[in-house]
Amino acid sequence: MEKILLIVDDNKDIVDVVQSMVEDLFDRIESASTVESALELLDGEIFSAIILDINLDGRNGAEVVKYLIDNPDNFNQATPVVILSGIITPEFTERYQRRFAGILTKPVNSDELRSLLENLFID
Repeated sequence: MEKILLIVDDNKDIVDVVQSMVEDLFDRIESASTVESALELLDGEIFSAIILDINLDGRNGAEVVKYLIDNPDNFNQATPVVILSGIITPEFTERYQRRFAGILTKPVNSDELRSLLENLFID
Protein backbone atom coordinates (compact mmCIF):
# COMPACT_ATOMS: atom_id res chain seq x y z
CA MET A 1 0.00 0.00 0.00
CA GLU A 2 1.27 3.46 -0.90
CA LYS A 3 2.51 5.51 2.09
CA ILE A 4 1.24 9.09 1.85
CA LEU A 5 2.00 11.90 4.31
CA LEU A 6 -0.10 15.02 4.78
CA ILE A 7 1.69 18.08 6.20
CA VAL A 8 -0.65 20.84 7.42
CA ASP A 9 1.25 24.07 8.07
CA ASP A 10 0.78 27.63 6.83
CA ASN A 11 4.54 28.25 6.70
CA LYS A 12 5.91 27.00 3.36
CA ASP A 13 9.46 26.96 4.73
CA ILE A 14 8.40 24.55 7.48
CA VAL A 15 6.61 22.35 4.95
CA ASP A 16 9.72 22.27 2.76
CA VAL A 17 12.04 21.47 5.69
CA VAL A 18 9.81 18.71 7.04
CA GLN A 19 9.35 17.26 3.57
CA SER A 20 13.11 17.16 2.99
CA MET A 21 13.60 15.41 6.35
CA VAL A 22 11.16 12.58 5.67
CA GLU A 23 10.64 12.33 1.91
CA ASP A 24 12.43 8.99 1.69
CA LEU A 25 9.96 7.46 4.19
CA PHE A 26 6.90 8.10 2.00
CA ASP A 27 5.84 7.36 -1.55
CA ARG A 28 4.14 10.75 -1.75
CA ILE A 29 3.79 13.87 0.38
CA GLU A 30 0.87 16.29 0.17
CA SER A 31 0.58 19.61 1.97
CA ALA A 32 -2.14 22.02 3.00
CA SER A 33 -1.69 25.55 4.28
CA THR A 34 -5.23 26.05 5.60
CA VAL A 35 -7.80 24.09 7.56
CA GLU A 36 -10.12 24.19 4.54
CA SER A 37 -7.56 22.72 2.14
CA ALA A 38 -6.60 20.06 4.70
CA LEU A 39 -10.24 18.99 5.05
CA GLU A 40 -10.61 18.78 1.26
CA LEU A 41 -7.57 16.51 1.04
CA LEU A 42 -8.80 14.38 3.96
CA ASP A 43 -12.15 13.95 2.21
CA GLY A 44 -10.55 12.59 -0.93
CA GLU A 45 -7.62 10.43 0.10
CA ILE A 46 -6.38 7.99 2.69
CA PHE A 47 -3.18 9.18 4.37
CA SER A 48 -0.65 7.10 6.25
CA ALA A 49 0.19 9.92 8.67
CA ILE A 50 -0.63 13.58 9.25
CA ILE A 51 1.77 16.21 10.56
CA LEU A 52 -0.32 19.08 11.89
CA ASP A 53 0.51 22.57 13.11
CA ILE A 54 -1.86 23.90 15.76
CA ASN A 55 -1.50 27.61 15.04
CA LEU A 56 -2.61 28.12 11.43
CA ASP A 57 -3.29 31.50 9.86
CA GLY A 58 -6.63 32.61 11.25
CA ARG A 59 -7.70 29.11 12.30
CA ASN A 60 -6.80 26.43 14.79
CA GLY A 61 -5.30 23.20 13.49
CA ALA A 62 -7.29 21.39 16.18
CA GLU A 63 -10.26 21.84 13.83
CA VAL A 64 -8.67 19.16 11.65
CA VAL A 65 -8.53 16.77 14.61
CA LYS A 66 -12.13 17.65 15.53
CA TYR A 67 -13.18 16.82 11.96
CA LEU A 68 -11.49 13.42 12.17
CA ILE A 69 -13.19 12.64 15.48
CA ASP A 70 -16.63 14.03 14.61
CA ASN A 71 -16.86 12.31 11.21
CA PRO A 72 -16.43 8.60 11.89
CA ASP A 73 -16.98 7.69 8.24
CA ASN A 74 -14.08 9.75 6.92
CA PHE A 75 -11.19 8.00 5.17
CA ASN A 76 -8.66 9.02 7.83
CA GLN A 77 -10.41 8.11 11.07
CA ALA A 78 -7.50 5.91 12.18
CA THR A 79 -4.67 7.93 10.61
CA PRO A 80 -1.96 8.79 13.16
CA VAL A 81 -1.60 12.53 13.79
CA VAL A 82 1.68 14.12 14.83
CA ILE A 83 1.40 17.63 16.26
CA LEU A 84 4.27 19.90 15.21
CA SER A 85 3.95 23.37 16.67
CA GLY A 86 5.90 26.22 18.17
CA ILE A 87 3.31 26.75 20.90
CA ILE A 88 3.60 23.41 22.69
CA THR A 89 3.67 23.62 26.47
CA PRO A 90 4.41 20.84 28.96
CA GLU A 91 0.75 21.06 30.02
CA PHE A 92 -0.43 20.54 26.43
CA THR A 93 1.85 17.53 26.04
CA GLU A 94 0.72 16.00 29.32
CA ARG A 95 -2.95 16.55 28.54
CA TYR A 96 -2.95 15.32 24.92
CA GLN A 97 -0.04 12.91 24.54
CA ARG A 98 -2.32 9.87 24.43
CA ARG A 99 -4.53 11.41 21.75
CA PHE A 100 -1.74 11.85 19.18
CA ALA A 101 0.95 9.67 17.68
CA GLY A 102 3.45 12.31 18.76
CA ILE A 103 3.83 15.91 19.86
CA LEU A 104 6.92 17.77 18.66
CA THR A 105 8.01 21.37 19.00
CA LYS A 106 9.42 23.70 16.35
CA PRO A 107 12.14 23.87 15.33
CA VAL A 108 11.82 20.17 14.74
CA ASN A 109 14.69 17.78 15.30
CA SER A 110 15.12 15.64 12.18
CA ASP A 111 16.17 12.49 14.04
CA GLU A 112 13.24 12.78 16.45
CA LEU A 113 10.71 13.28 13.65
CA ARG A 114 12.11 10.46 11.52
CA SER A 115 12.21 8.06 14.47
CA LEU A 116 8.63 8.84 15.40
CA LEU A 117 7.39 8.33 11.83
CA GLU A 118 9.45 5.17 11.30
CA ASN A 119 7.96 3.69 14.49
CA LEU A 120 4.46 4.27 13.13
CA PHE A 121 5.12 1.86 10.27
CA ILE A 122 6.85 -1.00 12.03
CA ASP A 123 4.89 -4.13 11.21
